[in-house]
Amino acid sequence: SPAAAISSAAGPILTISTATRGCDASPQCGDLAVAIPLDSGRTAIVVIDVAGHGISRASLSSAIADVILGALIDDESPASALERADRHLHGVDDETPYAVAFVGLVHPGLRTVVYASAGHDCAFTLAEDGGMTHHMPTAPMLGTPLANHACDAAFTFQPAETLVVVSDGISDSRRAGSQDFFGASRTAVAVIRIATVVRPLSGT
Repeated sequence: SPAAAISSAAGPILTISTATRGCDASPQCGDLAVAIPLDSGRTAIVVIDVAGHGISRASLSSAIADVILGALIDDESPASALERADRHLHGVDDETPYAVAFVGLVHPGLRTVVYASAGHDCAFTLAEDGGMTHHMPTAPMLGTPLANHACDAAFTFQPAETLVVVSDGISDSRRAGSQDFFGASRTAVAVIRIATVVRPLSGT
């Protein structure tokens, strides 16, 4: 169930899109990507991947998203939102209630992103020439015995840069029996290919 969030700073307008494809053509799985405008003028980007497979993980993933978005609506930082989600997971009656998550606040006017990442390993900024800047985790996975002292990080979009955040449904995909994962580099190539098709069609 791959999930992705993409923010592009190309041109004067920053655009944000998300995509989720669930198991068996259903969007109800453990991977979740959402982008929601906030009253502050910023946009919240949340990508979550709950451990395990199948429809049973959908409710837990949605509950984590609700906790995180509730914190952001209350004007808390991404790091604080992750700490809230970690406490929520510790209260879940489940043998493996752990998850990775990326939480970002995008300010379109300033082209800035403040983010916190709990063990999420595929988030990067992609330049127009194909150069990549990885945005590393700032906290352990959610729900583990490790103390979750999350911290925020920040960066600024340069012209024509794109922020790409995907779940392991994309980055860890591979052919059956193969150890050759799709990874961040192939994800970047896919985004570039999509952009070369979409831009001419849109006239930008």
